[in-house]
Amino acid sequence: MTARPVALVTGCSSGFGPRIARALAEAGHVVFATMRDVDGRNAAPAEALRVWAREADRPLEVLELDVTSDDSVSRAARSVLERAGRMDVVVANAGVLATGVAESFDADAMARVFDVNVGGVVRVVNAFLPTLRAQGSGLVVGISSIMGRVALPFAAPYTASKWALEGLLETMRYELAPLGVDVSIVEPGAYPTEIARKALAPSRPETLDGYGPVRDMMKAWAEGFDAMFAGPDVPNPQDVADAVVRLATAAPAARPLRVVVDRFTPKATEAINATSASVQRELLEGFGLGAMLAPGD
Repeated sequence: MTARPVALVTGCSSGFGPRIARALAEAGHVVFATMRDVDGRNAAPAEALRVWAREADRPLEVLELDVTSDDSVSRAARSVLERAGRMDVVVANAGVLATGVAESFDADAMARVFDVNVGGVVRVVNAFLPTLRAQGSGLVVGISSIMGRVALPFAAPYTASKWALEGLLETMRYELAPLGVDVSIVEPGAYPTEIARKALAPSRPETLDGYGPVRDMMKAWAEGFDAMFAGPDVPNPQDVADAVVRLATAAPAARPLRVVVDRFTPKATEAINATSASVQRELLEGFGLGAMLAPGD
């Protein structure tokens, strides 16, 4: 069993994932950076992480893991636990974006987004929860979005999945806090990552033709995001990785439920979070479940 804390990060082929994996390794964790298809389409990002680990002399290993596959998640979890003997930080980062008017996505397309953004988190977290519970310690971090707290047009599948993710992880927070396991949610705002380039297309794109002026609004919305990332003060995705490290290295039971990482409109999400926390505290205490609140909730 390794003496260093052990972390697993999903979705390390691009975006926040590789940055989180490197930052945790720099902070002293033994890191398993996971992604699907490490010998195929993700061979280049997998090798880039391996090269970084060798040159930086950091304990980071790339591991095959497809969050949409029960078998893949089970194999990866067994491999990690057999080799490391423990788990301390599980970062559920893998996610997929889908943009377009809500009507342009059929139920199957919506389900594909949920299978990654919610089902993937369920598979990965559940694979390690027996170990975390037996240890009586550990941290689960879910990478959500400010769109898990607010609703914007033209991203209904993503927004709906992130709202579902927030509900899932907050419930887990209450259930696991009495057992010594922390759950925290990181809520990034807009950052220039590859997620938009990899976004799922609508299953019924022709639907947009019937939306008249809304079609132009959607185009302006997309152009606004492009302009947001063209200025001199573009937000750095490393901000999200740094937030995860702060959570991972914080004192157990002192980690907040939600952390907003947003350069542009953080106050809106923080206001929602503060109101929600007050309501939830009153609700749980009213039902006699105050003991399930973590310190600071």
